Amino acid sequence: SITNNSIYQTSTWGDLSVASYGIYLSHTSNGGMTITGNYIGGQASLCGGSAMNITSIAMGNNFTVIKVSSYSSSSSINNNIIQNILFTQSTAGNSTSGITCIDYSGSSTYTIGASGNGNLIGSITGTSSITITGVVQANFTGISDSGTGLNTIAYNQFGAITMTALSGRMNMIKSSNNQTNTIQYNTIGSTDLNNKQAPQMPNSRELSCRDLAQIIALIIRFSNFI
Repeated sequence: SITNNSIYQTSTWGDLSVASYGIYLSHTSNGGMTITGNYIGGQASLCGGSAMNITSIAMGNNFTVIKVSSYSSSSSINNNIIQNILFTQSTAGNSTSGITCIDYSGSSTYTIGASGNGNLIGSITGTSSITITGVVQANFTGISDSGTGLNTIAYNQFGAITMTALSGRMNMIKSSNNQTNTIQYNTIGSTDLNNKQAPQMPNSRELSCRDLAQIIALIIRFSNFI
């Protein structure tokens, strides 16, 4: 288990030249994994202080906050807070970099969020808790499911996420799993009535038909809220 840690930046980092991770676990046996109660981001404990500042100089190099590959019976990633992060893509090219907050794969049965223990990606109040910027493409993915088990993604919250890169794709929940997963009771957007900020894309970027289809499917499927 990995529980109740604060992972934050204490000094200036060099530019990323390889893919990097906050938490990275991979195994094929020894039971399931539990990752819960962790704070990732900022420059002080509990995601406090100034933003964790990450710059990528090599195209295609992502920062993955929590990465898990498991082939055991079951694993859970619950009640983690990921916020106060600034990602900058500083190099032009033909590929993309960006942030993936939770990425999991393998045949384990994953539970990503549960009632009263959902993951918080960004913030449900305020603005720009996570910012992705760059001279070209830079992508954001909240939860990426490439596992092969019957997984549950529920009760997670996404908000105060801003993308100012010239282009790129923003996915709150992205699944390449062919199984019939349960995706329910997730919330996208701030609950602050005085300052509501759902994930924001650059003004110049129009929603494609694929984007709209993903949004509509997420609303319809198992009572998610946007």
